[in-house]
Amino acid sequence: MTSRNADWLARSRASVWHPCTQMKAHETLPLVPLARGEGAWLYDFDGRRYLDAVSSWWVNLFGHAHPALTAAIADQAARLPHAMLAGFTVAVEFRNTTWFNSDKHASRTLAFERENGFVNVVVDEPQGIANTIPAVWQVTNPALAVVRLHGRNHGTWNRKGLASSTQRFDYEYSEDELRRLAHDVQALAVKAASTHVLCNINYQDQGQRAARSLARMLGG
Repeated sequence: MTSRNADWLARSRASVWHPCTQMKAHETLPLVPLARGEGAWLYDFDGRRYLDAVSSWWVNLFGHAHPALTAAIADQAARLPHAMLAGFTVAVEFRNTTWFNSDKHASRTLAFERENGFVNVVVDEPQGIANTIPAVWQVTNPALAVVRLHGRNHGTWNRKGLASSTQRFDYEYSEDELRRLAHDVQALAVKAASTHVLCNINYQDQGQRAARSLARMLGG
């Protein structure tokens, strides 16, 4: 790797968290410093190009730096570059068991959310781990309820050295598990004006299939 690419790589590893990749993997599979994108191609700082087979997820319909989109963004930035949506609703998902590991803590946590208008995110995830919480089926903002299904793969939740972060959420919900979840979602939904259920089991198509089954059970 040339000095220019190496410099950007060192800066990135020192300052940037790469959330969709296990950081340890970069010890044997180094990051590729990218300078620009054009269509389906990505270019590093030495001019080498790489076919972006997934088109960075977010631009998979139009590719990188599409002229029409680039022009529209530049035009918008010249007129109104930023707008803050004050008054937005905040949903909070806790990641440490101590928030709900006793009746006293749970009561205080829910009171904190209600006092601030925060939406309590109900999670379904592995139990008995310090960085997970139980499913707390409570509505703390009557405008919205949010449920996130992370799967129940206890073995991979904190495992080191996974090839991809998606393996952490490798879990196939059974029909019986989904029926029980659907029952709890329906009970929650009567207490909120709107209810959103997110399937964060993103290994292969497990999330899509679980969402489709759950929607059917909920009458969607």
